[in-house]
Amino acid sequence: MAGLQVQVDPTGSLELSVPGSATQLTGDTEATAMWIALTSHHWNVGDAAVALAGIWEVDPWVLRDDMCSWIGALVNAGILQD
Repeated sequence: MAGLQVQVDPTGSLELSVPGSATQLTGDTEATAMWIALTSHHWNVGDAAVALAGIWEVDPWVLRDDMCSWIGALVNAGILQD
């Protein structure tokens, strides 16, 4: 993630971009919360999912699957490395 730029706008939307490239992704407030949870939990998806599931009152296993799919999309877009 060297050189990755992360911005959150006043509405809570997330923008991830790689300087000097066309690689850019945007996300809603849920994406912002997932990004914060993942970085706060050292990219441990299970811990991040449990933390958010408690706040959002959702099944942590379902949220974990959603987070894994989102991480896969970030890898495919070149934002993250596997």
